[in-house]
Amino acid sequence: MSIAYADRVILSPSPSALAPDAARGEVAVGTGEHPLTSYWANFGSAVTEIEVAALHKPNEDAGAISIESQLLPETSGLPSLAIGIRDLGNNTYNYGASGYYGRSAYVVGGRKPIQLAAAPYPIRNLSYTVGAGGFGIKGPFGSVSADLPFNFHWTVEWDSRDFNGRLAWSLSNSASLQYERFGSANYIGFALFTPATIF
Repeated sequence: MSIAYADRVILSPSPSALAPDAARGEVAVGTGEHPLTSYWANFGSAVTEIEVAALHKPNEDAGAISIESQLLPETSGLPSLAIGIRDLGNNTYNYGASGYYGRSAYVVGGRKPIQLAAAPYPIRNLSYTVGAGGFGIKGPFGSVSADLPFNFHWTVEWDSRDFNGRLAWSLSNSASLQYERFGSANYIGFALFTPATIF
């Protein structure tokens, strides 16, 4: 069971847009010395997706609205391609957490699950993204994701500043529990989403 991506892979952008009237909500709660809580809500409309983010850490809150548009859908010969602007209002310029470092502009491409004959047994539905951004996103970023047995899904990414990872367990077609590592910080997350295709 593949995870339905929205604007973010973990923290880096993905080339997908949620289907019209589709939605995704997610929360990530920091543990230990990283008491940061991040909330995201994504809404699809044709080939455009809107993301609303609320970020909270002790004595400091920030919010952001982001927009992404898919330029090209994936075909048998070409990856999907999207452009976006994260944090339109530049509200997170001095916040520096959960992938938000002020307004960012980016372009990103990717391929949906690819079946590789050479992949070892547990790894299925391999997919990737690659892109580049400016301003808050500093240069290149990318990710690799795959399905594992027992409804687990793993992802690793470079978000232009740090390596991040996620191990998600799909509870159903519309919910997953997640362990995430943003740089050196550990997070526990939960996501709810309406069914949507990857990319």
